[in-house]
Amino acid sequence: MEKTINIWGIETNNLKNIDVQIERNALNLIIGPSGSGKSSLAYDTIAQIGQHEFMSMFADNISDPTYRIKGYENMLAAVPIRQSNFNNNMRSTIGTYFGINRSIILIYAAILGIDEDFFVLNKEENLCSECHGLGYIRVLDPNRIINYDIPLGKNPFRCWNRYKGFYQQIIQRFCIDKGIDDKKTFRQLTDKEKNLILYGESDEKYSIRYKKNNGFSRRSTRYYGAMTRKPMMVKFVPSGQFYTDEICKSCQGKKYSLQHEQCLVNGLSIGDFMTTPFERLLTYIEKIIDDITDTNLLFAINNIHRFVKKAIELKLGYLFFHRAIPTLSGGELQRLRMVQVLSTQLSNLLLVLDEPLAGLSGNEKKAVFQSVIDLAEKHTVVIVDHSDLFVKSSKRIIALGEKGGRNGGYIIDSKKYLAE
Repeated sequence: MEKTINIWGIETNNLKNIDVQIERNALNLIIGPSGSGKSSLAYDTIAQIGQHEFMSMFADNISDPTYRIKGYENMLAAVPIRQSNFNNNMRSTIGTYFGINRSIILIYAAILGIDEDFFVLNKEENLCSECHGLGYIRVLDPNRIINYDIPLGKNPFRCWNRYKGFYQQIIQRFCIDKGIDDKKTFRQLTDKEKNLILYGESDEKYSIRYKKNNGFSRRSTRYYGAMTRKPMMVKFVPSGQFYTDEICKSCQGKKYSLQHEQCLVNGLSIGDFMTTPFERLLTYIEKIIDDITDTNLLFAINNIHRFVKKAIELKLGYLFFHRAIPTLSGGELQRLRMVQVLSTQLSNLLLVLDEPLAGLSGNEKKAVFQSVIDLAEKHTVVIVDHSDLFVKSSKRIIALGEKGGRNGGYIIDSKKYLAE
């Protein structure tokens, strides 16, 4: 096996026709000042070559690469592991994103003797009837709606800012009927008065003349409190900024219908399994392993076990499989991607990481550092970082400089740079 990956004539972005060598099955470090071309080399060149070379062998419509090089040799299939999270799909969870849900469903279906379709979350009949499989309900948030220091008569509700004259008048009329002083701020009201203003409804309709565009209009309607979600104006819907997410009270965030709560394996429903933090779930998984003899099931449960155990080692034991990907920080998602690579049966991959120790506590740094060292025994690792831990442990250090932007992109003396 060739000992190095060689890439020459690199001119991606601000890189200045440089040549680099990467030690295989070892830790390689890229350092340099901000803007010197570290990401251009690591992600836009090295990782992109490995991805493009691999994907072009079986995938259609592969985009043309954006890197600029003269040539390369001994490349490996690459897996870029960035510290970023651009996933906005709230139905995307740790379990679905990393392909674990399939194994969990297989285990429950086989042990209970139930068809796998019964546990699939893309079938309406399997979902909680309240949250429809989201695990949470979007509710109006009083703290986002109310300006507590504005008098009632001047409309303290942020969601009613359009046609403010209309809302000011109807609030005033409602306050007169209910004996509430509209000169008081919301903060000064009694609990009973607050409840009336937020959730109350007038006994009769009020006819309100208000300014609209360049003229006036009139509307007759009952008063409905801001938290009732009943519109007093046609087509009025509070914008998303006034809502917050609350755990669904019906399924307690488990997403499944109530009938699934009756289907237990060692005392846990599949919804329980998905919402139990990894640090508590591990013992339960190990009990299942002890009870299984079927080879296919053992393979599935062992995959789950490896993932959970590695997540705990990387100080992510507080997470659970139903945790939505958009709610994770970039660092958490990067560590979970490391968990996936640490758990895989594949070997000889090219892994590219971006500052894996950034923002971590002492114990977290120690755990992540050791995991990176473990990865380098089975894979080739390229890291963009300046940590002393990686400087001391890297087999090869590539330094870029001298400065950033147009003055960057050159190979410089790593020892001299580190000594500065």
